[in-house]
Amino acid sequence: MFETIKNFIDLILDKSKHWTLKLAASISILSLILIIDYNFKLSYNHFIESKLTNLEKIESLKKSFTSNPSKIKSLNKLENEIFYEKHYSELINKLFISSPKNIKVKPDKTEITKIKKLNTDLNIVKNEPDNRTYLSMFISTNLIWLIAILIMIALPFTDKQKFNLKTIINLYSTSLIITLMCFGFTWLTFKIPILFGMPFINYCLNFTLHILSIVGLSKLSDK
Repeated sequence: MFETIKNFIDLILDKSKHWTLKLAASISILSLILIIDYNFKLSYNHFIESKLTNLEKIESLKKSFTSNPSKIKSLNKLENEIFYEKHYSELINKLFISSPKNIKVKPDKTEITKIKKLNTDLNIVKNEPDNRTYLSMFISTNLIWLIAILIMIALPFTDKQKFNLKTIINLYSTSLIITLMCFGFTWLTFKIPILFGMPFINYCLNFTLHILSIVGLSKLSDK
């Protein structure tokens, strides 16, 4: 592991290497770090702890300045800024990973009246809440891809002589691309409504489509 880090530093400092190789290596390593951090919530946990600590300090200061309205106002402003501050993973979840149940659209009163009348006329039953979990959707949609990613990440540590730095960069770059594809596939499967009110059926459908897509890709590659 330390040898790999040393090789990476040597590559960045080596003036004989082309800048594109250095850029590819930097992006691959940075992306891998971000993927690990995002999945294991390393910086997120620190972010939450820091936010709570700062809010507690502000609350304590507010008690000390109860007779000073201007400082209380400033502290309230600071408190709101800290409270509503977002971690990068929250922004990613909101932009790309939020399930349909988190998307809220506020129609006007005319639309609400029309929808209620239409529901009454057609005797439409209210939709069931979306009980699908993101983790289950992600795994059922990408199981084999996830196994492939884990293998690609682990391979360089199995035979240090066989895998040089360029090969490692190629492996990690490929794993990054597949990871982004997995997020895209999961986003698409959330567009499928819950079948018969049973999320388990959606998980099975996701896995079936996942297998069929891999079989289709393998047949195309054989041609």
